[in-house]
Amino acid sequence: MWTKTHLGDSNPELIVVDKSYLQGASPSAIADLRSKYVVVMPDALFYELMTTTNFARQCCFNKLLGNNPIELTLGIGDLLRYESQHIRPCTPLLEGRLIPVLSFGPGLRDAELRIKADQQAALAEWENYYKGRVAAFRKFFPVIIEFFPGLTGYTPGTIKGIELIAICKKAIASDWYMVRKIYAAVQRETLPPGHLLDPNWAYFRWIQVWLTASLDHFAKYGAISRGLSDPEMFNEVIDLEYLITSALAGGLASRDKGMISRFQLLCPAAHLVQ
Repeated sequence: MWTKTHLGDSNPELIVVDKSYLQGASPSAIADLRSKYVVVMPDALFYELMTTTNFARQCCFNKLLGNNPIELTLGIGDLLRYESQHIRPCTPLLEGRLIPVLSFGPGLRDAELRIKADQQAALAEWENYYKGRVAAFRKFFPVIIEFFPGLTGYTPGTIKGIELIAICKKAIASDWYMVRKIYAAVQRETLPPGHLLDPNWAYFRWIQVWLTASLDHFAKYGAISRGLSDPEMFNEVIDLEYLITSALAGGLASRDKGMISRFQLLCPAAHLVQ
């Protein structure tokens, strides 16, 4: 676990790095980021690095050499389970939800890295988790009309429709009562009670992020059950995992315009590095 000696600060600032930033930033920019923040590698980024090309993985891990540790965070599924079991928010993430990594094994920087059988099995399990998130998001998406009946009859691309979508997204970002109400409508008995939730909870951020993504999806495709293909939706749910983690950490380093736009909407006062 993180200790008070890290960065010499008992209340350090966290920042989540996504793949677009890690790939696009120079080694010196990454080093500078690590000198100013506790850099968090979300579960989603580690998965993406382990399933990309050997060359891309090598380039990314080469940028993570140095003394300041990288913090690996638990996956969103694990954070949600923590909240269900303890009926308390998973934040601050530094209190047991991060795993400090002083250095990554040299094999991860090997251009000829070969994934072992047990590692392949773990990656397959990871892939199935994200496929499950794709299926869950497709089921979640239709509730948009239920909670925002004004979108009935919406036609993608119209000025009036675009303005209405923007109003709905701003409400999701600022109206805690609305987020709690929608959470209560989809809540199972085993989940934390809605009246407890605020932006410090993974469940709160999960609902916020999925609603925002659903509205973006609705804005492009209207009330259709399919818009993005399964591979595209797979990438989308990984982005949503990044966004939830970043919102909980209070910081994001990204060069993805869509990610940045959503993060600024939901976390206007948080740290953002582009």
